[in-house]
Amino acid sequence: MFQTGLMSLVGSGLLLLFRLIDVSNDLMGFQQFAKSTVGLVLMVLLFLYGLFGMIYGLINILKVLKKD
Repeated sequence: MFQTGLMSLVGSGLLLLFRLIDVSNDLMGFQQFAKSTVGLVLMVLLFLYGLFGMIYGLINILKVLKKD
């Protein structure tokens, strides 16, 4: 349980970080991409997935810590 939470947290954090780096490095490309509705929806979904993954991971870690 603890490992699953930790992996989820790390994975989501990395995903979010890479998206942010990608966006800041390639802002012009991002603007072109975001103009298309599909691109915008994908970005929002990716961001939300990362966010929920981190929250889920934190909750799992806290559950395990409370058990100890």
